[in-house]
Amino acid sequence: HVRCAAVHKLASKVLQLEQAVLSKGKFDAELADLRHACGSDDVVATIIHTVPRDSAARGVPSKREIDTLFRTAYDEVYAAALVKPGNDTLGGRVMSKVMSLIIAPPGSGAIGDSPEAILARADAALEDARLEVAVTEMEKLQGLHKEMADDWLAVARKRLVAEQAVTNLRAYVTSLARELE
Repeated sequence: HVRCAAVHKLASKVLQLEQAVLSKGKFDAELADLRHACGSDDVVATIIHTVPRDSAARGVPSKREIDTLFRTAYDEVYAAALVKPGNDTLGGRVMSKVMSLIIAPPGSGAIGDSPEAILARADAALEDARLEVAVTEMEKLQGLHKEMADDWLAVARKRLVAEQAVTNLRAYVTSLARELE
């Protein structure tokens, strides 16, 4: 019964952490509680260690913030992708911005490594709540396009790391609970 109580307590702390991460608030107190509740459990300690301290202290962006920041990065990268090589002048950039408002971007099934195709696949992934896929796609951008997406990638990675830690902790607690059966 002692083991059962310990697993229950650990599950409760993981749930509190998950709620804190989802709420966008800081979650350093929940991580500390979990660290205390896990005792000498190396698996939990290892998972907790994957979450950067600044993410826990400041919180991670909400899904809505990730989506809003993505839209800004998307618009900038898409407009830049329409600039013809050798026409990176003020007039060329203005024209590409105008073109980006007129020309429809490719659909979610876009093939290839063009910035437009990458953006389309990343956008579709976010629409399907698959942040990890969106990040993987955006990491394929190169040069100026990658630089334009770097701010979004940084905040998306923070959210992704926190979500993955919670997912791993839940899976671990589930495996512990199954061992009790």
